[in-house]
Amino acid sequence: MLEIHPIKDEAEIEALKKKYEDSFISHDAVFLRSEELGEPTGICAFKIHSGEDMEIELLDTEDKIAGDLLIRAAISYGENRGVANCTALHSDNDSIFVGVGFESGEEKLFINVSKVIHYRRNDKW
Repeated sequence: MLEIHPIKDEAEIEALKKKYEDSFISHDAVFLRSEELGEPTGICAFKIHSGEDMEIELLDTEDKIAGDLLIRAAISYGENRGVANCTALHSDNDSIFVGVGFESGEEKLFINVSKVIHYRRNDKW
């Protein structure tokens, strides 16, 4: 079973920041790791820029299913904190983001969080 866990170990977080120093990652990034049967399958980093905007980056993620799940988990985290819009820089992982529903702009991929997070109301979807 594929699982998503936040990375909480400070030494590991610092190592990731150093490894990806050319990335957007900064001191306030949150890291998630996907695992299957205890083996890592991917990492993503994201940060909330303002009250309503966040940015996601997939790191070390080649598995499309794990990438999709990491993106959705990060967006869910943001949505629970009031985020309405999410962006991602263009990368080799564009197809995973587009599969989730992101649209491609000139500089970034973007999506409104409401297109990813759906709530069930009154026993109806």
